[in-house]
Amino acid sequence: MAAVLGLGGCKNRENAQNEEGLALYEEGRCGEAAKMFEEAAAADDSCAEYRLNLAMARLGEDDPEGALAAAKEAEGLAPESAAVFRVQGIIYLEQEDYGQAVSCFESALKAPDVTEALERDVLLYKAEAELKGGDGKQAAADYDRLIENFGESADYCLLRGAARMAAGDLEGAEADFDRVAELSPGEGADERALVSYYIALAQMEGGGCEEALASVREGLSEAEDENLIRELSYSEAVCLENLGEYEAALEKLKAYREAYGADEALDHEIAFLTTRVPETEAAGGEASQETTQ
Repeated sequence: MAAVLGLGGCKNRENAQNEEGLALYEEGRCGEAAKMFEEAAAADDSCAEYRLNLAMARLGEDDPEGALAAAKEAEGLAPESAAVFRVQGIIYLEQEDYGQAVSCFESALKAPDVTEALERDVLLYKAEAELKGGDGKQAAADYDRLIENFGESADYCLLRGAARMAAGDLEGAEADFDRVAELSPGEGADERALVSYYIALAQMEGGGCEEALASVREGLSEAEDENLIRELSYSEAVCLENLGEYEAALEKLKAYREAYGADEALDHEIAFLTTRVPETEAAGGEASQETTQ
């Protein structure tokens, strides 16, 4: 859930309904929070902040149209506010309207009242929208700006690596993922496994399947999170298939299906691999004949 970053300057900042709404929002009780923010806005028709808080609460209860309406009201009261543009961008991002989201975030960054905290926050959202919208190159440039302005961190390098990979800069991506490992040697097992996973993806994109397989297996040796183990397990089968180790890939995918369930694409891939492993196909046929007899 996105944080509420207020405008400041409202004439009734200690409004009880607004304060209660903020507490409810932090607890994830967005419907109740929205009611409090509505009361606060009704009590102060000049305060854009209460309407921004209302927009975020409505977004949290899956009401993007209501959220945008509240944000537009806030814009009418504070037409050049970075906080207003930020919230509008978040709403468009949630609606997967990445072009509009990026436009709002750009306006936030150009706003006269943008603070350092807002700049950092908006740049992260802007890069996310660009990456999801298919513009990995611009997303990587925004992560460059974050690193330049706010310092290098493992998180920023990891995100920039993903953006560079999406932009086709595999060498740059791999360098970022290696840098993540250097910057966070004491991180937990899942963090190390996630870095290995991203390195493997970059290596696979570059055709280095043997290196990718080693990275995947390194990740599997560390991972504890079930979703990450699932992604790594599937990637291991993909690497084996790309290396021509069809029987091993088939066994990995069968184990994957046993662990996580079947779907059409997975069944199709297993069927394909079965045709590439004649002895497996023959064994399957013999088993069928024995069953029939």
